[in-house]
Order: sequence, then structure tokens, then C-alpha cells
Amino acid sequence: MKRTWRKREQWAHVYMKWVFTGGMRSTQLSESLNGTLRGYLKGDHNIVQFFTHFNRIVVDKRYEEISAIYDSRQKLPRMKLKKSPILIQVASLYTPPIFDLFHCELDTSLCCQVKQFHELEGEVKCVIGLYGNGKEYIVEGRVEVIGLRGEKSCQEIHCTCKKFENFGILCSHAIKALDRMNVMKIPERYILGRWRLDAKDCEVEEKNVVVDEDDPKLLILARYRDLCPRMVKLATQASMHKPAYQLVDEGIKELCVKVNNMMKGVGSFGTNELDVDDPNITQVKGIKKKDVGHKGRGRLKPWHEMMNKKTKVISQPTRLSKVLPTYF
Repeated sequence: MKRTWRKREQWAHVYMKWVFTGGMRSTQLSESLNGTLRGYLKGDHNIVQFFTHFNRIVVDKRYEEISAIYDSRQKLPRMKLKKSPILIQVASLYTPPIFDLFHCELDTSLCCQVKQFHELEGEVKCVIGLYGNGKEYIVEGRVEVIGLRGEKSCQEIHCTCKKFENFGILCSHAIKALDRMNVMKIPERYILGRWRLDAKDCEVEEKNVVVDEDDPKLLILARYRDLCPRMVKLATQASMHKPAYQLVDEGIKELCVKVNNMMKGVGSFGTNELDVDDPNITQVKGIKKKDVGHKGRGRLKPWHEMMNKKTKVISQPTRLSKVLPTYF
């Protein structure tokens, strides 16, 4: 017990408020994965059967993910407060599970009371407590007035419950403080990218790929990383609709012809930026150079083949040739 108490910073929830955990407090992620594997695999599978069934798991998981993304973008979220500006904002940004959790926090904020409120030169500090509960939380924030209408925008907000730092969404106390400060929308910095609907869009701004190091191989890798996510996104979207698939298929064929014509006369690495005489390529350890000194003379034979060549082997007659008579 004493040793466990000395390590309380590693397991006690009160010390983990500043650490982002996504709401997980146990090994539920690994347990869920183990349960999924048990439904497909058995202990007596060989290596070929294992990878065959493992490939089924990957395909099913990806299909479920694509279906969830499609449902989240096509179905409208369930909004109980249809005129709330904050709910209207997050309904188009959050995924359905995160939206439901935020909706619960907004409902809880209606039961919160602002016991103290102080504002000085944009710096706000308020004490908020839950109705019927003696606990109190301190919320600090900073607001600015923007526009000609005098609308307020929150630049920063923190609560002592550390809900955002631990889970990634604003708590009911912070929402109540925003309402008290007449802030109608949540700042973009408090909407994490991992909870957004477009988290897997892989949207890349149109800009040239820049690599700090003067290494052409790193430039090729950077270009590959820039093109690959967009190609995967395009293939995922086009595979759901036959006309879109046909359009992408024709476009890929035309691109392949143009790229092949463009790459004629270019080195094997696909670019003239890499020199064939690069010492980093020709002198890599483990790659043996081909011996061209004996060209035209065939391969060098080992000593045992040379010894066997000198001895002439005389074939012995078979038993069948002794039994059968000869007629010629």
C-alpha cells in the first residue's frame, strides 16, 4: 500500500486532469481489440490462415469506419435546443457521439449558477456551482469586442475541473461562463480536430512541397506524402458511386499516359534530381557489384565441377537390355 501510494500521480484521477486521455480510464481499447480478434482468429491457425483472417478484420474495420463517416455526414444530429447558437455551430463540426456528449454538457450548464462574476479590461473570472451541489469551480477567460455591433469573442477560457484538458470538450461550467459573458460561439481552438467530421478528409492546402534539407530523396518522399492521402481520399469517395468511379477511372488512364510520356528518358528513380553515380546509392552496404570481368566466358565453375569433368562415366547396361533379344 505504501509503494502504491508513492505512485499515486500515475493512477489517481485527480493527478490526471492535466493529461489528455480521451475519456478512457482503463485498458478498454485493448480489451475491445482483443474481443474483435477472438471473433475471427483461433489458436490453432497457421501463419497463412492468421493473415487471411487478419485481412478480413482490417477490411471490416475500414468498412465500418466508412459507413460511420457516411452516416455522420448524411444524417442530421438530434438537437433538443434548436435555436441555440452554440449547438448550431457544433452540430456541423462534431461527430455524432461527441455532439451527444457536448449536448449533455450544455444541458448541465442550465443547472449551473454564477455565484461570483468579475470582469476587468477583458479579463473575466467567475465562480460557478451546480444547483443543489456544494462544489464550486473557478472559470477564467479573456474576451474581446469585435465588429461594429459590439459582439464579444472569447479568446481563452479555463476551468478548474480540467474537462477540456482531459477529454477535449468544454465543460458545463465553461459553457455557463460563456453564456454569462454573452459569447454566442465557441472559439475554434477549443474544437479539437480529432472530434471533427472532417478529421479524415486529409485536406491539404495547394502549396509546393518544401524540404529544408538539400536532399533530393527527401523531396521525393515529401511529394509522395503530399499526393498519397489525396489519392486515397479520391478513391474512397469515387468507389461509392458508379458515375464517379467511371470518371476517376478515365481520368487516371489519361494521367498515366501523360506521366509515362513525361517520364521517358528519365532515370530509374523517376527524376533527374537523383544522379546514378550517387555514392549513397552505389556504395550501400550489402549490395554486391556484378562481376563483368569474365563477360563472354560464362560463369566461373567451382573446383568439384572441374574434377568431375575429367572423369568419363561409362553407362552400364540395364537388366532389360540383357533379357530382350536383339534383332538388328
